[in-house]
Amino acid sequence: LAQSSLKPYAPVRCIVVLPGAGAILESAVDASRWTMSESTTPTGKTLLTCKIADGGDSPPPFELHLDVDRAKKATLGVSPKTGGPIVRVMDGDGAGLVTLLPTGDSFV
Repeated sequence: LAQSSLKPYAPVRCIVVLPGAGAILESAVDASRWTMSESTTPTGKTLLTCKIADGGDSPPPFELHLDVDRAKKATLGVSPKTGGPIVRVMDGDGAGLVTLLPTGDSFV
């Protein structure tokens, strides 16, 4: 997936609801700047990483790790709030892992 192919969807709101809904993390990022890579953790988990590298030694301003073994289903629909596209990535039980809301000019 080329970064330029994500440009029409930028920015993208990324939403992660923590188990038990004790907290919700939201971030709006320019998905066309994401670099994507796959890695294996020391415990054997395979992660898809989407991040924006700032080129320095500091932590990236945005970084998302998705456990690909837990991600069993993705749906594409229409957000009732924005009327634009919504992508939900879920585990095998249907619990949400991450929600992506593209908010580019063509969707608002």
